[in-house]
Amino acid sequence: MRVVKARLEATNKDLLLKPEMFVSGILEAQAAGNSEALIIPKSAVLWTGVRSVVYVKEQTENGINFLLRQVTLGPTLGDSYIIEAGLKPGEEIAVKGTFSIDAAAQLAGKPSMMSPDGGPAMTGHNHAANSASTPPTKSTIRENEQQKTAINSKEALTELFTDYLKFKDALVEDDFEGAQQAATLVQKDLDNIDMSLFSGKQHQIWMDLSKESKLAIEHVAHFENIAELREAFQLLSQAMREMANSFKPLDEVLYVQFCPMADGNKGASWLSLSREIKNPYFGSSMLGCGEVTEELD
Repeated sequence: MRVVKARLEATNKDLLLKPEMFVSGILEAQAAGNSEALIIPKSAVLWTGVRSVVYVKEQTENGINFLLRQVTLGPTLGDSYIIEAGLKPGEEIAVKGTFSIDAAAQLAGKPSMMSPDGGPAMTGHNHAANSASTPPTKSTIRENEQQKTAINSKEALTELFTDYLKFKDALVEDDFEGAQQAATLVQKDLDNIDMSLFSGKQHQIWMDLSKESKLAIEHVAHFENIAELREAFQLLSQAMREMANSFKPLDEVLYVQFCPMADGNKGASWLSLSREIKNPYFGSSMLGCGEVTEELD
């Protein structure tokens, strides 16, 4: 929720408005110069920035499929986005359950938000680079190995944080099934990350925080309501915040956001790629409750 200060003038002929009263209203605006804009609900968008993704319906002989499609977002209109590129009028898209669709696609190795080409990302190696040069020294080999380790650990953590953000977004949407599937992806990410990718002090930090993270979501597959998932997400977020501080896994800024009413009014934090507050602890009931407390870059 974006907040601005404004001074308004209104006719008060019946004297219903009194000093110090609170009022609510709706601001109506028209997109400049485009009365035929293509508009879709925010719930259809898996947000990754200006270039985000949606799932487009496709009818085949075997039934209905939903295929990943990149779109270019325009201005926000309340609960909707203007689409500048990527969709045509008449195309049908998924507007609910998009996190569930994306999580299922990722588990099946199909194109998804994390892997647009499908399957795990492959890292190439250039074995011929030094064929015409002098043999590398021990220090060069050690530096190259350190660089490769840093790259590999960042790639592994990027996938982990992407799935954590899916977990968060599903909770924002009050999507129990999507949140549960995203949490399952986080579990798989934690299990698949090789601890040998971290060395020195970072190794112990990873061991401690990965253990905390696993304990936080250990039983998510057996949860029966979204309140249990939100409690697990709160504990997971504490560890993920420390990971973000220690490893800097993403190239984008991560915003630490805080809701004072979460956890029985004790307050709880979470991470987001967007400065805009979308509360995962209360979802639609108090979507804009919270504030940005820190920026991690």
